[in-house]
Amino acid sequence: VNLTPGLDGVHHCTVTVMSPSASSAQFNVDLTPISSTTITASPAQLPFTYTLGGTPPAAVPLTVQSANPSSGVPFTLSTTGSSCGWVVLPQGTFNTPATVSISANTNGWAPGSYPCTISVNASSATNNPQNVNATLTVNSPAPITVSPPSLTFNYTLGGAYPPAQTLSLSGSGVSSFVVAASSGCGLSVTQSASTLPATVTATVTPSGITTPGTYSCAITITSPGLAPQSVPVTLNVSTTSLTVSPSALPFIYQLGNPAPPPQSISVSAFPANTAVAFTASLGNPSSCSWLQLSAVNGTTPASITVSVVTANLAAQNYVCTITIAATGLQSQQVQ
Repeated sequence: VNLTPGLDGVHHCTVTVMSPSASSAQFNVDLTPISSTTITASPAQLPFTYTLGGTPPAAVPLTVQSANPSSGVPFTLSTTGSSCGWVVLPQGTFNTPATVSISANTNGWAPGSYPCTISVNASSATNNPQNVNATLTVNSPAPITVSPPSLTFNYTLGGAYPPAQTLSLSGSGVSSFVVAASSGCGLSVTQSASTLPATVTATVTPSGITTPGTYSCAITITSPGLAPQSVPVTLNVSTTSLTVSPSALPFIYQLGNPAPPPQSISVSAFPANTAVAFTASLGNPSSCSWLQLSAVNGTTPASITVSVVTANLAAQNYVCTITIAATGLQSQQVQ
């Protein structure tokens, strides 16, 4: 049989049947070539990124098309690989052309990279299967930023409980967190929110402590995907406390007039007549240059004279904080 392609792409031939005892017969045969069926899948890469505790990645569309014919080619989806448990495929048989959604189930996956091969299976296609590379990348969230990094409380036996203190928490990629207080110093905590930014209020109620000393405890911060973070808390318990009087020293000065008269700060300790070594200091030099102290240290009971230096003063309000401090005791301030 000789095939002669025609201008129309169809192969034409004539078949002749001959027999010694009969006349020959002829008939025409036309052969139309049919191209092979192929499929394509795009995109060829499907990246998914997830931060622990955050929002799961959105589903990604996968488009499957065919040629010869351009539609109606059935296909299914399957996965190959040891780390494909996160891939969520639509189930069933689909026909080209079609766009299907590939999703990621991020539950239970630790930080790392998890590759998986998704196969588009079409048995009638000569290039079956077509493979798509999918990868899930799981990241750890950044650690929570805590300010200040530690807390110190000072308490005098028989006196008032120390005031509450506050931690500021910030960070990104953290979906939620919880705080807890350890035992040992009467510590309790409350948080303003379970998401960042937030504040944590720490309160010490040392009702069960009867012996002077230094007590340690901690605030633990936990969040999904992060190692627990610990904030050290120190409670200094003493039988002595500082007292200053008055707590404020108002000075009034008119430019060109004599300086206002000095005033005194009385520094004492509890219990009465207890000798405690202390220091006296002015605050920021830029805002306290107009004040002068008669002494920068002493032993209770004592008195410190505070004078005003009027040189270079302009007509405005000036505020300075004087701090009276003693080792292991709650500092006292005068403004």
